[in-house]
Amino acid sequence: MNERNRYSLRNWIESTWLLLGGPAGLQESNAILDANTFFILLESLDEGGTLRSVNELNLKIETCYAAPIHSNEKTIQIMTIHNAKGLEFDTVILPHLESHTGTDEKEMLLWMEQTRSETYHTLLLALMTPHASDDNSIYSYIKRQQTIKMDYENGRLLYVAATRAKKQLHLFFSLNKTIEEFKPARYSLLEKLWPSIQSNLHDTAFPPDSLVHSSENKKQKLLRLTENWQNPLREIEPPPIRLHTQSAFQLPDYFLRHIGTVTHFVLQQIARFSTAWWKEKTMLGKKNYLDNLFKKMIHSKRPLAIDRVLEAIDKTLSDSRGCWILHPHQDAHSELPITAVIDQTIQSFIIDRTFIDEQQIRWIIDYKTTQNNADDLATFLKKEQEKYQRSLSHYAEAIFNTDQRPIRIGLYFPFISAWHEWGYF
Repeated sequence: MNERNRYSLRNWIESTWLLLGGPAGLQESNAILDANTFFILLESLDEGGTLRSVNELNLKIETCYAAPIHSNEKTIQIMTIHNAKGLEFDTVILPHLESHTGTDEKEMLLWMEQTRSETYHTLLLALMTPHASDDNSIYSYIKRQQTIKMDYENGRLLYVAATRAKKQLHLFFSLNKTIEEFKPARYSLLEKLWPSIQSNLHDTAFPPDSLVHSSENKKQKLLRLTENWQNPLREIEPPPIRLHTQSAFQLPDYFLRHIGTVTHFVLQQIARFSTAWWKEKTMLGKKNYLDNLFKKMIHSKRPLAIDRVLEAIDKTLSDSRGCWILHPHQDAHSELPITAVIDQTIQSFIIDRTFIDEQQIRWIIDYKTTQNNADDLATFLKKEQEKYQRSLSHYAEAIFNTDQRPIRIGLYFPFISAWHEWGYF
C-alpha cells in the first residue's frame, strides 16, 4: 500500500499480483494473455495513478473476450455464426440451441422503411402506447413484420451454421422437461429443428432431476496455492508508466524515456479530443497537466521534462503532417492494442496511431521521440527505418489479417517534425 501513487495504476496492481503469486494460479496457458488484457484496460483508465471510474471499468470488462487457446496439434475455433459465414470446417459444434436469439419485449419506438419504387421510400414510426389495452395498429403491424423477419433470419442462421461442416455436425441442446412436455423457446434455433427431430428423441434418457444447476454449483471455486509454495520473485521494481510496447530510448537514465512516454500520451489525448482541446489550455494549465503526468516519474528534472514535452507538442501542432496524423479519420485509433499470431507465436502490440485515409489506404504510424544525431536527415531516417522495420511489419501483418486494404507505414518524429514512410507488401 505504501507504493500507491508512486507508479502507474497498472504497474502498481500488476506488481502486487505478481508478488502474490498470481501467475502460479493460472490453469490455462492462454490465461496470461487474459490477465494482460485486464492490465491494458487498467492502463487505459488510469488518471494520475487512480482509476477514472469503477463503473466504466466494469462496463469495459464485460466487452473483453478471453484469448483463444492455440494448440499445435488440433485447433478449436470459437466464433459467432455470422463470422463463420463463407468458411468450412471438418467438424462443427452448435451448442445451446435451446437459447432464444431474440426478444419479445416491447420497445419504446419501432420503425420500418418501405420501398414504394426505386426513388420513393416511406418510413413508418410508432411509439409504444402507455397502456397495453390501447389500440395501436401501426405499432402492431411493425412488430409483426419484425417478428416475421426474425423468423426468417433464424432459419438463415441455422442454415449457415449447419452447412459449415464438411464431415461432422453436432447439435447440442438441453431440455428442462420431458420430450412430450417440452416446447422450444420462441425465436430459438431449436424451434426450427424441433418438428424434424422430436420424433427421433423418444428413446432419449431423461435425468430424473432437473438439469438446471443450483447457483451454489455455479459459483467459481477459489484456487489456492499450496502451503509450501514459494514465490521466486522477492521484489519488483515496476517500470515507469508507459503506453507503448517499445521505447525509443535504451538508456540507463529514464529521463528521456519518461519524456517519450508522456509525449505519446498527450498525442493520444489530442487525437481523442481534438487539437483544440490542447490549444485552448493556458500555458499554466498545460504545465500543470504535464506536471501531474510526470509527478510519479521525475523529480529534480521535472521542469526540464515539461518544457521538452511542450516543445514536442507545439512542433507537432505547427506541422501540417503532424496535424494530419492527429486529425479525425475513418476507423482511427490511438494506442491500439492488438494480438495476432506472428511467426507461429502469439504476439501483442500497441500501435501508436492507425487510420484509413481518403484513398482507402490503411496507415500505421509510430511516434519516435528520438532526435537527429546525424549530419544528414535522410541517413538518419533510413537508419530508423532499418531499426524498426521488423516490428512495424509485424504491426502491419496483424492488421492485414482483418483488413486487406493497402497498408503504408510511417515514422513521425515530433521533436524534429520529421516524417518517413514506406509501403507494406
